[in-house]
Amino acid sequence: MSVYLGNNGCVQLRRTGNPVGFTLEPDDVDAPARRMSVEFDGPCPFFTGDQLEIIRVDSTADLQLVSGMSERDVTKWVHVDAMGGMRLFSTLDAALSGKVADAVELVTPSEEQQITIDVSNLNYSCVGQVKSYELTTERETIDISLLGDEYRSRYDQGLISGQGQIEAIWDQRASLCDDMQVDASNEMPHYFAQLVIRFKEGADFKGIFYIYKDEAEVSSVWYEADCIVTNVGMSFVPTDVISTTIQFVTTGPIALRMGSLPGYLLQENSTPTDENLFLLEQPPGFIEIEEVIE
Repeated sequence: MSVYLGNNGCVQLRRTGNPVGFTLEPDDVDAPARRMSVEFDGPCPFFTGDQLEIIRVDSTADLQLVSGMSERDVTKWVHVDAMGGMRLFSTLDAALSGKVADAVELVTPSEEQQITIDVSNLNYSCVGQVKSYELTTERETIDISLLGDEYRSRYDQGLISGQGQIEAIWDQRASLCDDMQVDASNEMPHYFAQLVIRFKEGADFKGIFYIYKDEAEVSSVWYEADCIVTNVGMSFVPTDVISTTIQFVTTGPIALRMGSLPGYLLQENSTPTDENLFLLEQPPGFIEIEEVIE
């Protein structure tokens, strides 16, 4: 009989959010400083490390923001400074460092633009400094006697819901996830404290909760669920480490999976005369393969 210990598990998350619309004015962009400062209805709803998809929605004209760009949308990583200003970067590591020299060059728009920004991270990141986590699933029995036959068949088995909590050592930096061999771009427990007070983008995240993580990733066991952070507590004790407790609830289907994480091959452009981009999406990372057809 096999016996498994909890040290072969971990928690991974992918940042998500709801689209935020605003008006981008020429004065909002400081091209020499490679910085944009937008007057949101409150604090900046984005955090350093978010991968943002920026789309112009007021016309079919190109987005006037990134130098040399001729599209209506652009996807970049963001670094948010203490004043709420944002700089865009081509890689996550560069966004976490936030150096001006590594930021994407911007241009000053010639007119006002209606913009929508959405968090669209593709990667799952390991949450560092996790001591333990709990995930409880339950089936809620509902009264279906008043429903029609069409809807009764959907709910006759009840609804699945879940909730849980994560215990972690508080850290405001990206720290290694013990032996999970994750690089310096790991997610930090402090992100949950930011997430729970994000009033406009929402406190959503996609979670992977490993019960057993096989190094070869062929016999792993994990839960997948869309979650919302509901409570974050801090514990301060002199001479002891600062710990944090993150409570969350699930908002959609909960899947219990075994084996290896699936991969998805996406083709971005199918025009024979142009370059074809293929994206193999496989959490916690992805491989981009560029094929040129002559």
